[in-house]
Amino acid sequence: MEKGSSLFHSSGDNMNRKMLILLVLTVLLTAGIAGAQDQLPINPAPGYYGTVMVNGQQAPPGTTIIAKIGGEERGSITTSASGSYGDDPGPSKLWVTGYRNEIGSSVTFYMSGVVSLQNSTLTEAGTKSGSILHNPFRGRNRRN
Repeated sequence: MEKGSSLFHSSGDNMNRKMLILLVLTVLLTAGIAGAQDQLPINPAPGYYGTVMVNGQQAPPGTTIIAKIGGEERGSITTSASGSYGDDPGPSKLWVTGYRNEIGSSVTFYMSGVVSLQNSTLTEAGTKSGSILHNPFRGRNRRN
């Protein structure tokens, strides 16, 4: 076959198309992997424990505390003792599911659908001790 035949050019064009497609797929795959890393959950999830007060009194056993990030529920715990949630040392914590791209986001705590007076900042894996003070009359307008 001659160099000028359409079959020869067609073969070269196919090779260029294949290389272009391979390059585009490589770029898309690399971008997808980088984006997916931001969506990796923090492992292990941060755990919270401490004291919990309602209107200046220790919260009773059976009080449920919910943690939210951006209005989305990310964890909850029900107290088993008056005035405290979770334990340290021990496995019982308010485990908050978060993702790497959310580190530094605000964690808001709720009881009975009403926001508490305290919040926290999402950190990498580990445990945090803190008090949750709740005044249902101050928080009524902030239901989520």
